[in-house]
Amino acid sequence: VHCPEGGRRKAKASNAAGGDAQSRGEALKDLATYVWPQWLRQAWKSRSPTWEKRDGNAVGAEMKTFMPKSELYAFLQDVAFSAQEVQVEHTSKVDEDYDNWCKQKDEEGLTVGIWTSRGKSLMELRGIWQECFIKILEDMNNDVTDRSKGIMLFEICREDQRKTGKYQDAEREGLLHVSYAAQWLREHLVTNTGECSLKVFRKVLERCELSLPPIVVTNLWHSAEATERFNNNWALRKVSDLEDRLVMYLVKGLPAEAVQGLILD
Repeated sequence: VHCPEGGRRKAKASNAAGGDAQSRGEALKDLATYVWPQWLRQAWKSRSPTWEKRDGNAVGAEMKTFMPKSELYAFLQDVAFSAQEVQVEHTSKVDEDYDNWCKQKDEEGLTVGIWTSRGKSLMELRGIWQECFIKILEDMNNDVTDRSKGIMLFEICREDQRKTGKYQDAEREGLLHVSYAAQWLREHLVTNTGECSLKVFRKVLERCELSLPPIVVTNLWHSAEATERFNNNWALRKVSDLEDRLVMYLVKGLPAEAVQGLILD
């Protein structure tokens, strides 16, 4: 679970611009006031021994500062997974390559959870972290331009999740619920036909067999009207404007495939 990105951005911007001590102090203050969610603190405490003095007596206050290497795997497992069950209904394998992972779906066929098999039991993925969220966007050809914008987009998505009032589970604080993440991606990527990324625009032209020079495709996309959503943290362009610009470019002549088609016909 990441530290507040506001503190990181302030610190980087202040150092890059030779900021004064006051601005650097504000950035450190943001980081200093950040605390782990309760479930993450509990996971650490359950795997870390109490710090003792050399004489074997515990220090005045309970301190669990260090974790033995032998407990690291178990700690990461506690962080990544929340529930453990022997049997879960309405599950299906993700695919043949990841046959030990399965999706849990509701009566409408929508994904509500992701589970993995460990021996004879199933463990539920606790939620979606910001790194996982950014990677999903990248794999769907809708990646962000840099990591900081990806984290800001993650926070926007988390705020949208909070506003629904349906995902108030304390065991997933700071994360995206798998069910909401699937719903959000379906709404903003799968069924969103009004906006597209540069990678998607390129693939569309390739499938339409329009062999435009790569520099032309890039310039057409960058010159199109950007989406007004997500506070400019997601590089998307409006499809309607891309259509107009593509038509204006093609009125100058025919692409190679069109000429070949005319000759063959």
